[in-house]
Order: sequence, then structure tokens, then C-alpha cells
Amino acid sequence: MLNILATQAVTEALNALAPQLEEMAGEPLCLSYGTSGGQAARLRAGEPADLIMVAEGTLKGLAQSGLVDPSSCRPTARAGLGISVREGAPHPDIASPEAFRQAMLDAASIAYPDPADGGASGIHFAAILDRLGIAEMVRPRSILVKAGGECGHEVAEGKAELAVQMISELLPVAGTELVGPFPAALQNIITFSSGIVTGSRNAEAVRRLIAALGASRFHDTFVRTGLEPISAPA
Repeated sequence: MLNILATQAVTEALNALAPQLEEMAGEPLCLSYGTSGGQAARLRAGEPADLIMVAEGTLKGLAQSGLVDPSSCRPTARAGLGISVREGAPHPDIASPEAFRQAMLDAASIAYPDPADGGASGIHFAAILDRLGIAEMVRPRSILVKAGGECGHEVAEGKAELAVQMISELLPVAGTELVGPFPAALQNIITFSSGIVTGSRNAEAVRRLIAALGASRFHDTFVRTGLEPISAPA
């Protein structure tokens, strides 16, 4: 059994690929999802795992702390942030930073990941609100979604007008529509990387799994679930 701690941004992709990955690794997989910060905290607390897939900066920190084998680390996929609305609702203009700013001001409510939980998307969006000078105006209309939650559900259930999260996390939510990605000047493309947890008794199987994640035959699955695949080195 391979215990895998992964960012929730890759949930749809890994769940879809799990049967093939199990075959290639030669071991069954136990998949657990959460924010990058939350998964790193679990590892630091001593929770046993074989592979961790989190934001690249988080993985580098774990490698520097000796919790991940630095020689095993490789980028797996990239993702950007986007906005979704309830199915059938008008799509706000978010094509430029100016239009994006106005859309945030016009929205009755905005659901996004709680930055305090360590998720990259929540942290970045909070920084963007500060940068645009509208953090104080948006705060009373913010719905902070706790770690592991899907912001799109707040929109689907009519609790929020807009949802902000990784596009790969917004796409699967029924009853919602993707408006689009953040404008380039406000976007934060996050690279998710994989590495072998120090002390794993299944290191060779994990190494096979990390290599398999870069296989070109899996690219369509990554793209379909809102991720940009990163090919394994030749």
C-alpha cells in the first residue's frame, strides 16, 4: 500500500488515474487530499506517508527539512486560479485587472479558501485583494471555505455569487459554470511537484509512480481536469 498525501487541486486527476497508476506502481494506493500547507503539516507531525504531491515551494521546504528525498522531487502539473458562478447566472467580465477589480466589488458574496489554512489559492487571492486596494470592501462579503472544501458548492447552493479557487477544483462542481481564469497580470500559476517521503519502505514503487505521472498518455486526463501536465524528462 502506497500512502499518498496530495494537494486537493489534483483530486480529480489522481482519482481518474488511480487504477492505471496502481498497475504501474505494482501497489494499491491510499489517496488523501488537502491543502499543500496542511499536507506538509501532517508530514512534519510524523504522519507516515510514501509520496507527497504539493505546491513546489512547499515541497522544497520539506526537502530542505529532510522530510522528503530531494533527488526524487519532480514537477508533475501546473494550475491557475479561476472564477465560477451558479449555472445559468451572468458571467462577470474578468478579462482585465480593472474589470476583475470591479467584478469583485460588484459581487454580493465571494467564496474562497481560507488563507489561514495554508492553501495557495486562498493566500494568493487575499494578496490580490490587497494589491487592488479592495480587501476591506470585500471582507464583509467574503465566505471563507475551510481546508478540503470546494468553493463551488457555495455557489451551487446559492450561498455565494462567485467562487474563487484553482480551476481544477472548480470544474468538477455540478450546478456551476466556469467564468474563466484570472487575467494574466493577476494570475498565479502554481506548479505541483511530487517527492518520496524520507523513510518510505516503498521508495522504488513510489519512484515508478512519480515517473508514470509524467507519461504522455495521461496528459488528456490532466487537461480535462483543469491541469497543465508536465512531461517526464527524456
